[in-house]
Amino acid sequence: MTIVIVPILPPGTLIDLGYTVTDLPDVEPGKNRYRYDYSLDGYGYGADTGFRVRFGPNLYSSIQLNPPAVGSDWLITTQQPNPALSSGLDHGFYDARAIVANPSPLSGFSVEFVWLGPGAPGSQTYDIYRESTSSPGSVSYIAYGSTTPTPVPEPASAGLLALGLLTLALRLPFRGWANRSAIS
Repeated sequence: MTIVIVPILPPGTLIDLGYTVTDLPDVEPGKNRYRYDYSLDGYGYGADTGFRVRFGPNLYSSIQLNPPAVGSDWLITTQQPNPALSSGLDHGFYDARAIVANPSPLSGFSVEFVWLGPGAPGSQTYDIYRESTSSPGSVSYIAYGSTTPTPVPEPASAGLLALGLLTLALRLPFRGWANRSAIS
């Protein structure tokens, strides 16, 4: 396998790999199950390009072997972390490789795992890569970084106020049009 690191993107190009993390019911006592949901932004994926998110062996275990399919444009694979291997090779991963150019969708990537660390899981490192079509097993790294938390949308304040006023109005007794003349 040949690995070539070539900065292909122009300076200032931003690739954002966002995530949300969800606490799941624990199947086994003492094993804290979570799910990462990833979304992509800022890069036009071509055929044989993809991203790989890393799962360190001291923080993650039991990575979902068959994560949900995202669509026919993507090939999804996972690997378990293995602390017995040398550093760098011991990480597990979630890998999504585009099979066609301009694949869709760019969201819906998810994987479940057991969290071994304190608190809740956070950001992870990732690589964006291009697999060589002329030399199988050769990879060029396009970019790398850390996943960023995707804010969970909150209901708009005006919408909440309107809902509250509507609920209040429905709870008040209706006096009808007959009583309007008594008010005038």
